[in-house]
Amino acid sequence: MMLDYEEYQDLADGYAGYCRVCDEVTEDSGVESDARGYECPECEQETLMGIEEALLEGHLEVGEE
Repeated sequence: MMLDYEEYQDLADGYAGYCRVCDEVTEDSGVESDARGYECPECEQETLMGIEEALLEGHLEVGEE
């Protein structure tokens, strides 16, 4: 998933999460940036991670679309 820098920064500031099963970004999920194993509000599996952790693991890319 590709995000521009401003979008990524807004998500990080808002404690967004990323679910590796749903491949969805969940806004206002209240997860720490380095979180792992939180319950996803969409699929209810414990596969939600912090937005910065998702970036480090290669699930997200930040740049020009």
